[in-house]
Amino acid sequence: MTTDIVLRPDLKSTAIELAKKCAGLPIAIVTVGKAMKDKKEEFEWKNALQEPRRPSKRNFEGIPGDVYSAIELSYKFLEVEEYRPTFLLCSLMGHNAAIEDLLKYGMGLGLFHGANTIEETRYKVSTLVRNLKTSSLLLDGSTSERFDIQTFLKVISPNVLSRLSILEELYLYDSFDRWEVEGHEIFEKPRANASLVELQHLSHLTSLEVNVPDEQAVPKELFSEKLERYKISIGEKWRSDVLETSRNLKLKFNRSIHLVDQLQEIEVTVCKNFTGLLVEKREEDIGEYILEFSQLSSLKLRNLPSFIGLIYSEKKLSSSQLESIQSIGARSNATLLFDQKVLFPNIKKLVLWSIPIEQLWHDQLPMLSFGVQNLISLELESCHNLKNLFTSSMVKSFVQLKTLVVEDCDKIEEVIIITEGLVEEERMRKMVFPKLDYLILRDLPNLKRFCFGNPIEFPFLRELMIVRCPVLNTFHCDSTSVGTIVGNEAGKSSISMKNLHMDVPKYLFNEKLTFPNLQKLALKWNDGMKEILHGQRLASDYFCKLKVLRILRYPQRIAIFPSYQLQLLSLPNLKRLDIEHCYFKESVFQSESVGGEEKPASACKVLSRLTELRLFDLKELMHLWKEKKGFQNLRILSVARCPKLKTNLVPSSVCFQNLMTLEVQGCPGIIKLVTHSTAKSLVKLREMRISDCEKMEQILEGSDWGHDEVKDEFSFPRLNLLELTRLSKLESFCSSGNHTFGFPSLTTVVVQDCQKMKMFSQGGLDTPMLHKVQLQSNEWGNEEYWIWEGSLNSTIQQLFKERLFFFFKFP
Repeated sequence: MTTDIVLRPDLKSTAIELAKKCAGLPIAIVTVGKAMKDKKEEFEWKNALQEPRRPSKRNFEGIPGDVYSAIELSYKFLEVEEYRPTFLLCSLMGHNAAIEDLLKYGMGLGLFHGANTIEETRYKVSTLVRNLKTSSLLLDGSTSERFDIQTFLKVISPNVLSRLSILEELYLYDSFDRWEVEGHEIFEKPRANASLVELQHLSHLTSLEVNVPDEQAVPKELFSEKLERYKISIGEKWRSDVLETSRNLKLKFNRSIHLVDQLQEIEVTVCKNFTGLLVEKREEDIGEYILEFSQLSSLKLRNLPSFIGLIYSEKKLSSSQLESIQSIGARSNATLLFDQKVLFPNIKKLVLWSIPIEQLWHDQLPMLSFGVQNLISLELESCHNLKNLFTSSMVKSFVQLKTLVVEDCDKIEEVIIITEGLVEEERMRKMVFPKLDYLILRDLPNLKRFCFGNPIEFPFLRELMIVRCPVLNTFHCDSTSVGTIVGNEAGKSSISMKNLHMDVPKYLFNEKLTFPNLQKLALKWNDGMKEILHGQRLASDYFCKLKVLRILRYPQRIAIFPSYQLQLLSLPNLKRLDIEHCYFKESVFQSESVGGEEKPASACKVLSRLTELRLFDLKELMHLWKEKKGFQNLRILSVARCPKLKTNLVPSSVCFQNLMTLEVQGCPGIIKLVTHSTAKSLVKLREMRISDCEKMEQILEGSDWGHDEVKDEFSFPRLNLLELTRLSKLESFCSSGNHTFGFPSLTTVVVQDCQKMKMFSQGGLDTPMLHKVQLQSNEWGNEEYWIWEGSLNSTIQQLFKERLFFFFKFP
């Protein structure tokens, strides 16, 4: 305080009394002294003395009322309007905060006025911080670019946070933890601190870091859908060395916690030290209490090498186990994912990837308690300790399951194992997945079968994919041919498991397995393929609605499409065929019998049903088709990465009268895409995309009859898109001058990296709907570029001239 003022006789006694109210704390004395240094009137000092005496509406636990009143007085005497909200924002930023961050947050909140540029605002903020330091409300930071807060600024007044309506990020983890329980002021004393309920008013909040020691302070709706990043601890703070993601939630609570009732999704990804959702430090922490995540609909656990279980007790772990899970990078020996202590009654999606569990569900507990009756999607990948998914008696609980994906699980031998001790009646009862429509089995090196024993039905399965399952010899194994029937005490027969692994017939499908609605099937070759495809009649029975068939990775020794597999192509509703990564040489299809085998349905008849054919990465294929007919109803043809296809795509005898989309990519052996006669049939073609064919010179091979004859007219009445991309030797669409071309519907032409293309065609050309050509090429910096010179031919010629100019100027 200014000495000559406080020594005035009329002010001396009042000043001494005010100093006593500072409780002897130097920080409070300095704070009040600087606030009063310019106050010369007696009434100002009397008013200041009365402020601490007035009944406070607040009670700050751990902070003396006189100390708080002294600091509050200094805050109230801040005369510049911008000082108060700036000080409040500084208090939220915590210790050793950066002035540059204060600039960003303050501008975002609209606190600073009168400055027109960021630089002017920066000067203004620096001045505000300096003046707040002069008032002792702020302290110096570790550098001149930082500031610190007083220890007693850990108080955040009620309803301050709720007013920051456009706040996007809030970091209070290390600076404030005195959250009050909302609602207690109604029956007790008024709130003295901020409440987490106030965060519900921050509709723009995307990042939040808070520590909440008192679990009762957590409201029922803490989480917002817009919250993208958070670090939240309830009951106990995180150690900084265990935080590995941008979304961290730690709970340490007693039985009354209600936060788990709010959670709708849980995702834990790539956390090498993560052991479980809930850990019992002592047996009495949870004991026999059952924890129910009543609203949780999605649980995703990925890459958790130390995972033990959703809930486990450290008390029951051995010292060696504790040391194992505490060591960095150690793998756990988790056994059971779900047990009776944690319930998910409404879970709909479960994703497990690279976690060391041996079993999903306890087969002796009621499945409804786990929530599987609501499960829609189950996806497992790289769970190498897992040997199966569930028992036959569990299947009836999966009434809503629509998606089942099992990939890269080394030890899985079967998806469903038979429940031991079943009586004969239960053993014959059909297993049904009433809503399953998507099933993928991929990269399962030890999978022998999908299931065993009970008949099984997939009434609505639409897509089945079996890829890289080398020892799979049957999808369903009949228990009567594998198990041993033994008696039990009630005089009924039951199934014994002791003969489970004896040799069985290698039929992939049998009469106890039905797919009445299967629409898509993907099969990868294995050595028993011929035997496990169980005959044409059964194929028709099993796959009566099959529309899409994918054939994958046949070995190099299979040079021709096997005749015995034409049975799959003869299915009455098959419309699309995909063949990928195979080594067929002369023809994709073989229409004759081979080696004395029974001759299947005619290949031409089979192909006439197809409406879509996609060929990808057939490295040895030299001819797509040698016959005269075979693609009468084809609408989509896609051929990619077939480097040995020669001269033309198909023989001149082939017609594509119904083809709507033609795509050819990565076929360097083709010189002229289609012949004159084949092009004549393309009356329904709408889209043509040709790319990366290094030797292609023309799209259409013209005829050689005399120039004096009447010009032969080609019309593509429905073609609206033509893309020619990276065709380094293409000279024109057609170089013959004997033809005219009509494209009445053509609106989009893309020509990219066709360096030798001098013109579009020699003959007449009509494109009434075309008004520009799109050029996307390396010389134009890969930017979309449109050009038009009045006609398609003139535009292509101009592009060629510009390309030559560019080449000679920048060789």
